[in-house]
Amino acid sequence: ARCGLGGHKKVTLSFIGNELHLSRERIRQIERDAIIKLCDRLHENFETAIQYITSVIDSAGGVLAEDELAKLVLSKNRQNPAQYNALRLFLRLTKHLIEIKDSKTARTGWVLKVIDTQSVYDAMQVAHDEIASAGKVLDFSTLWEMCPAYHQYPKQFLQNSISLSREIIITTDGQYGLATWSTINPKNMRDKIYYVLNQSGAPLHFTEITNKIHENAFDSKKVVQPTVHN
Repeated sequence: ARCGLGGHKKVTLSFIGNELHLSRERIRQIERDAIIKLCDRLHENFETAIQYITSVIDSAGGVLAEDELAKLVLSKNRQNPAQYNALRLFLRLTKHLIEIKDSKTARTGWVLKVIDTQSVYDAMQVAHDEIASAGKVLDFSTLWEMCPAYHQYPKQFLQNSISLSREIIITTDGQYGLATWSTINPKNMRDKIYYVLNQSGAPLHFTEITNKIHENAFDSKKVVQPTVHN
């Protein structure tokens, strides 16, 4: 229940504590001890699977967003919440990986333990600063040239580190810009319409604009034709 296995939703320590008439702290202790035991069992019995997972991340430059990793290692018919949560627990138990935790500035990702996680955060910040300094969207080749300090790493390291940043947006045509720029991360209807027309490079009927806003799925807000027309 804590990890959302078996189709269950992940629940809090307090929820489980109330169910079992134990304190939140006691549940935390049980979870901690269970994780230690499971970690040992995993490495005793699933070394081949661990090697496969680490090789996938290694081929990606040593760092990879969790959702991208799931797409690579889970077959399409297994990409459901239960299997996704099982994979997440597997990653958590693997001694060779370190988690980049979800935050205001970063998405969840996984890094090989041999890599200093600070270098991932630094790469995100350097890329952010270079884009901000340029004041315009940049393609990855340009960003790579502007970040010579990261030439000691594979190109995928910088690319996948940037993909973890919540402060950088990668457009549909592979350009990198800042999440604060409405021209690439539109929030209101006016900005979304501008984005779609700018991508099209040609006039569009308002019904076409509505459809393209739906296709881009900027957010969960419902888009209706009369609003776009107005």
